[in-house]
Amino acid sequence: MNSARLILISLIFAVPTILLIDGPIVQGLVVAVLSVGTTIAAVSLRQGEAGFLLPVIRPIVGLAMIPAVWMLFQIVPLDNTGLAHPIWQSAEQALGSRIGGSISVNPGATLVALGQYLSMLAVTLLAAAVAVDRQRAEWVLFALVAAAALVAVVMIGHGVMHFTFLDEDRGSTGRAQARDCVALGLIASTAAAIRAFERRETAHLHPERSATTLLQTFAVCLAVMLCGIALALDLSGTLLFVVTYGLGMLLAVVVIRRMRLGIWGGTAIAVTALLVAIAIIGGQSAIRHTDFTLAFALQQPGALISTTQRILADAPWTGTGAGTFASLLPIYIDAGDIVADAVAPTAASNAAITLGRPMFWMIVVTVMFGIFVLLRGALNRGRDSFHPAAGASSLLLLLLFSFCDNGILGMPVGICAAGMIGLAFAQCTSRTTAQMGDAELRSGWHRQANGRHK
Repeated sequence: MNSARLILISLIFAVPTILLIDGPIVQGLVVAVLSVGTTIAAVSLRQGEAGFLLPVIRPIVGLAMIPAVWMLFQIVPLDNTGLAHPIWQSAEQALGSRIGGSISVNPGATLVALGQYLSMLAVTLLAAAVAVDRQRAEWVLFALVAAAALVAVVMIGHGVMHFTFLDEDRGSTGRAQARDCVALGLIASTAAAIRAFERRETAHLHPERSATTLLQTFAVCLAVMLCGIALALDLSGTLLFVVTYGLGMLLAVVVIRRMRLGIWGGTAIAVTALLVAIAIIGGQSAIRHTDFTLAFALQQPGALISTTQRILADAPWTGTGAGTFASLLPIYIDAGDIVADAVAPTAASNAAITLGRPMFWMIVVTVMFGIFVLLRGALNRGRDSFHPAAGASSLLLLLLFSFCDNGILGMPVGICAAGMIGLAFAQCTSRTTAQMGDAELRSGWHRQANGRHK
């Protein structure tokens, strides 16, 4: 398992490099590394860890495979079903021969998107397998903090030195990916700071760890500061709202646990935050004349917004096929309009177009369910509750960012997010509690059996 941990941490540390030189070759290398890492993790996972992990990840994998199955269904030829995209009828007339049409307007692009989605699911499973152990989980958390701090340094240097490699050369996608990585890093570093505070409270039990705890505290504070400065250089009202709510969920869990507010106190905080969010979102003027998936787009060209609005109006409920937005853009864009990067303005609009609105809203509901599960785990854990709390905060942050930019579609953000989510679910329940529950269950069975025997 040490080899699997090393592979996962190396992949996380490669996030700043992937951000700068992302491409098909890099994505292929990531898939190759992941295949090795997941194989090693599956072989080296101890029996006790596997017995604890399987019930945890089984529902995650089941829900996560629904979009994957839908992407695969979008590639299948669907003659005479009425589900195939109308573009295939025009192609048949142009070519004068019969074509087995599918939902996807570009099956090759959909197959690539499916591979990218499965690779991020593999990162989640690898992170869960590695982080099922408490010590290894801390390694993963600090790796995420370090990677985000490096991305924050890149963003700060980019803004201070007036570089353009995140703007002109990469279009809007590179900037959005860096911003989302740093926001996730702010949550990870805050969780690490909470961990350092908890360790400091128990330092008298382990005086030999005081120097290590002090060093870790300094490193975490430095990471928090770097992430905060990087986000401040790119600050807007929408970004402030997203980061406040994402980080606020983590801090709310800490307050509820520290002050022992219980379920009613937590409900009061949640209802208040929800009402404030509804008031802020409802007050946005763009929501009245723009599709909801585009109403909060950050710093996107007007030509791209209007083009995406037309695509959304024409997109069928089955979608146009995952990864096909770039294929649709030349058809809908007005003559003379120039778009630097053929990516949807927001991840939400991309999903609504390519996967269809029903699948998009099903994904939103699934994410909200994941947030609920992680919050429940964070409030029920005795210690190390910051792991599931940070995972819930990250899911909320990603959900809000999906309506603001397209950064979560990139591999760097995907690796950070998948690593955090896998870590959170692996640590959602204490292994000691789970083992005690199994022991009590077996004891009950034995008592029942003995009673029947007597």
